[in-house]
Amino acid sequence: MRLRTVGACVIAAVVVASPVLARNDDRAVSLMAVVQLDRPFVQGGIARGRVPRGWSGLMLDDRAVGVAGDGSFLVAIDRDAGPMATLALTDAAGVLHRQQIAVAPRDRRA
Repeated sequence: MRLRTVGACVIAAVVVASPVLARNDDRAVSLMAVVQLDRPFVQGGIARGRVPRGWSGLMLDDRAVGVAGDGSFLVAIDRDAGPMATLALTDAAGVLHRQQIAVAPRDRRA
């Protein structure tokens, strides 16, 4: 999936549920419980979000996402994106968390 990161913004705090998480030990935390998104991922759309203080290295499909000092970020999803995207983030203890997030198809009638 191709995506672009665009400067950081202040956001509304709406959490999007996602089913899959991978971590190296048994203390796994759902990223969607700690990462705030203002809307679901949609092909050709944008989403603004915020990561917690102390967490770092936000990646979406193995591409770095710029995060502002207050933890806010903005991503653009390619209009031809596949049905899933992988979000990765390192917590304050240095543990890398990964989670798949659904990417909804865009209504192409418009």
